[in-house]
Amino acid sequence: MEIFTVNDALARLDVLNNRPIYLEGLLSFQFEDISLNHHPRAEYRDYKSSSIWIDLNYNILRFDSQVMNRWHGKRVMIEGILQKPDSFFGGSGHMCLWSASIIATEIELFKSRTRLQKQ
Repeated sequence: MEIFTVNDALARLDVLNNRPIYLEGLLSFQFEDISLNHHPRAEYRDYKSSSIWIDLNYNILRFDSQVMNRWHGKRVMIEGILQKPDSFFGGSGHMCLWSASIIATEIELFKSRTRLQKQ
């Protein structure tokens, strides 16, 4: 499966909506901001166009918040289902501020693309 950057996934949101996807970027794991930000930072625009809310479905993903705190700011890969926000709310995440969300099924530290694409 192809690995998308945050900016690429948002640019293709209509096509990728409700599909399983791999996303890579920088993890933000803070109060009211659990998201994946575009990497490299030089191409980051703002949270609306370069960030995706991470929906941590506790029934699907068993995660350790201490590990997520240690990974804050680090490059990670997330496997999950990308979703456009409901048109009624107009956004995803806390206060509907994000343009999309991903229902995460797995989060891991990012390894080189070459190694991942050989699997």
